Amino acid sequence: MDLNQLRRKKDYLEHDAPQWVRVIFPRVRSLDWFIKHRREWLREREAIVLLGKEYFVLLGAFEQAVRDYYNLTDRPGHRADRLHCDQQAA
Repeated sequence: MDLNQLRRKKDYLEHDAPQWVRVIFPRVRSLDWFIKHRREWLREREAIVLLGKEYFVLLGAFEQAVRDYYNLTDRPGHRADRLHCDQQAA
């Protein structure tokens, strides 16, 4: 694991998250809820890391875990692509 790829949840949403992730988790609170209720599942996939008392998001691995959980793909016209397009249209 590359420690340079770890982000605090707020920083991740504000600066590093792809647009489709921001559609799914529009606020840090929604991201917190997802992590709280799927903590072990995310840890098994090394998508989040506990450092001290705080969970950090691992870039790349977290996005893949969200894709897997919500059954999203990168194919044009598929769900993740539509989430991105719907957000741009709004």
